[in-house]
Amino acid sequence: MTIALLHAAATCPWTLAETLAVVRERRLALVESSRGLRVRHRHAHDLPGLDEALDAYAPALRVWLRLGGADARVPAPWRAEGWGEATRLFAAWFGLLFEPPAAPVALREGEAITDWRRYRASVAARLALGPADPAAARVAEDLTRLFVRFGLGTAATPARRLPMAA
Repeated sequence: MTIALLHAAATCPWTLAETLAVVRERRLALVESSRGLRVRHRHAHDLPGLDEALDAYAPALRVWLRLGGADARVPAPWRAEGWGEATRLFAAWFGLLFEPPAAPVALREGEAITDWRRYRASVAARLALGPADPAAARVAEDLTRLFVRFGLGTAATPARRLPMAA
């Protein structure tokens, strides 16, 4: 699932990080349509692979939109400045939307999170050290695992209105 989330190569040529970067840099307005997420004023943004990327990463992009999209006001350290686009999304979700479960969570074999307050403080400290820190790869991997396991469920597809019968 993690590989599929970050590299949906079978369905599109872009990664989640590339998709987020394009949407942010070009200030694309994403809207929910009957066909899923689409770009408003699509004719002005003819990018090969964009529609496939929006379809492949729709759940993650819906979380990004729920956080405020490109205009999100995310406090430090959850803003994850200097980190890659995907890690920035996962960090903002973890800092602002994540509801820790009551039961311990196995993060990897032989390692479980039991004290969420302490773990949250640890993630914040490691994010503040930046992506050049030796522990950077591990915190990015941890956030990815948590997002795949818990975050995608926070991105419910908006209810579609059905036309009224006359």
